[in-house]
Amino acid sequence: MLEGSDAREVTTATAAMSDPFFDLPTTRTDSLRELAAGGERVLRALGRRLRQGRSPLRREDIGRWTRPPLPDLSESQGPVVLYLPALPWSFRFQRPQQLAVALAELGPAVLYLEAFDRLRLNPPWRRRLDRPALQVVSRRLPGLPDPFRQPFPQAAIEPLVAEVADHLRRRPEAVFAQLPFWSPFATALAQRLTVPLVYDRIDLHTAFPGTPAQVGEVETELLAAADLVTATSPDLAQRSLPHARRVELLPNAVDLERLPLAPSPGNQPPRAGFVGALDGRIDTTALRRCLDQLPWELHLAGRVEDPAVRALGAHPRVTLYGEIPFSRVAAFLADLDVGLVPYTDQPLTRAIDSVKLYEMLAVGLPVIARRLPGLAAWEGPEVALYDTPDELVARLRHRREDDGPEARLLRRQRVANEGWSARARRLAELLEIPVLGSRSSAHPDDSGQLRTGPSNL
Repeated sequence: MLEGSDAREVTTATAAMSDPFFDLPTTRTDSLRELAAGGERVLRALGRRLRQGRSPLRREDIGRWTRPPLPDLSESQGPVVLYLPALPWSFRFQRPQQLAVALAELGPAVLYLEAFDRLRLNPPWRRRLDRPALQVVSRRLPGLPDPFRQPFPQAAIEPLVAEVADHLRRRPEAVFAQLPFWSPFATALAQRLTVPLVYDRIDLHTAFPGTPAQVGEVETELLAAADLVTATSPDLAQRSLPHARRVELLPNAVDLERLPLAPSPGNQPPRAGFVGALDGRIDTTALRRCLDQLPWELHLAGRVEDPAVRALGAHPRVTLYGEIPFSRVAAFLADLDVGLVPYTDQPLTRAIDSVKLYEMLAVGLPVIARRLPGLAAWEGPEVALYDTPDELVARLRHRREDDGPEARLLRRQRVANEGWSARARRLAELLEIPVLGSRSSAHPDDSGQLRTGPSNL
């Protein structure tokens, strides 16, 4: 995968564009270094694909990481949120990017500060996206640490805190961190700027295979230091309580505007599918049982990270699509009869709040999902849960019969109030940041009124 490589986003800053809240001048040398690093990135991607026995990059491979188009955000002179994300901006478009965009639409300007750059040729600072209310800036750290496996470099904390403070034109309302990696830097930065520190706990990071114990240690420190912890699932919220001063549930959501209601596919071989990371969380045993006992086709989109999933792709009724951009998710789901969330039951999945379940319901798909704590509340006519492979087969055998225009509309209505703008509005409310409304259109809550409100932060 060509990670972080949308050429149209890499160099978006221009001399004529104003920079209302983060001053980061670049030089011609920086631009040349970035161009050279782009070549290095392509060569690395080609090497990975060849080692894995995959075809070389094609034009569509390079284009498929394009991000969804952003709204035309006007100049912002209001509050700023300093956003320390869990993913690079140009990676798979998920909660980090969706929430940042939704915040920027509602009023607060967002500085999305990355530290995922591991290419030595890149300049220390890079602009990735420059909009009046949303700036994405990348900082290459000494030692090129892996943010998912290694700690933040101790020697870089104080210099980087000083650099960020010097470049900011307005003091932010909060420092918002989404990875344990950020713990020492985020804590020091919030103290330097005298603003609240928020930890958005989006995964059980310590449950990912190969994660060192040190990740859990720095996460505990971050939980204790944060003024507020927001958690995507009840399991993560409960795990945070012994360490955190304040915990609030802030589930995942769905981009309803980019995932329209889809009609039933019509006369075709029955198709079930999933889009997302195809790693060790996928229950290939259950999926093979379905293939053995039912005539269904299985369509799986996402980067294959588990040998068992790749072996499953050899079955004549299984199609592996690889990574697809967010812009193609709606069309992929619309071509299915049933959406699957086929996870194994393990600590990592028990803490999950599946974004893909929201997206499947948004397009009107009937959904079958593994019975897990984070998914139990969805059980009903729209979502069928299962415990064993045989139960999955039984649910799938008759699920297509439950479909139709009215049923699809009811499924979409299940997530009608679960948009990212609602989550951003709730976050702004917790931070006591005034919500001015969407810059493109109003997004009322259930009462039809835009809301702000006090919190105890």
